[in-house]
Amino acid sequence: MADSAPAQSDREIVGLALRAARKNAGLSTQEGAVAAGISVPLLGSIERGAHSLTSMSAGNLAQLPRAFGLSWRQFLSIIIPVYGDYLPYLREVAAPTEGQAVKLRRLRYAGEIGPSKPSLDGEAEVRAIPDFLDIEDYADEDLITLKVTGNSLTCADVKATIPEGSLALFHLRLPPQAGDVLLLWLEQENRSVLKVYRPGASGHTLLESYNGRQIPVVLIEDSPGIVQGVYVGHLSSGRRSQQIRRSGPAH
Repeated sequence: MADSAPAQSDREIVGLALRAARKNAGLSTQEGAVAAGISVPLLGSIERGAHSLTSMSAGNLAQLPRAFGLSWRQFLSIIIPVYGDYLPYLREVAAPTEGQAVKLRRLRYAGEIGPSKPSLDGEAEVRAIPDFLDIEDYADEDLITLKVTGNSLTCADVKATIPEGSLALFHLRLPPQAGDVLLLWLEQENRSVLKVYRPGASGHTLLESYNGRQIPVVLIEDSPGIVQGVYVGHLSSGRRSQQIRRSGPAH
């Protein structure tokens, strides 16, 4: 058993993928726990990332895929990107994915979005997230992930689209369309915000708040701002987001 464990943020991403796999298999938490021979609270802790797989014996770990309706090979394809360095023996039994395993992708993570959030020009750490329909056609280098906090949810439309606490994904090069949620850097205010894009008159960019106490953001020369990304999906509470973009360039 490894002496250390991955960061909880990385364990949470693995937990999201495992929970999604369990739900795809039609297993309740109770059914999954019984299948793996573990308690319901322990299964819940694993799916939340609160319990590290490094603290489990090899025997218990071998039974764990049953909780999620996965084969051993499918299970490994999910956990190795995060746990491979902490449980090196897993690599010796790793094999190509079978069936419809949930795959992980390693994308840049730029932290939380909120007041005084810096621009995305600097270096960002890389984290693993489960692949899903919204993003499967997009290249890794074109995507970035952000944790959405209450401070950034200033628009009612944004709140309806992206639940607070979600891990949201933004495409850095996708041309925005009317109604898209944009990640916007406001230079004069030194912060990033999420706003809904509405094409404005004379080619101006208009980003509406729909909060009666806030005025729309209009991007003109006297009010500079940088559109940093277009929202393409999110992960929240173990659910994959709804498909929101039907078409568009993959790069």
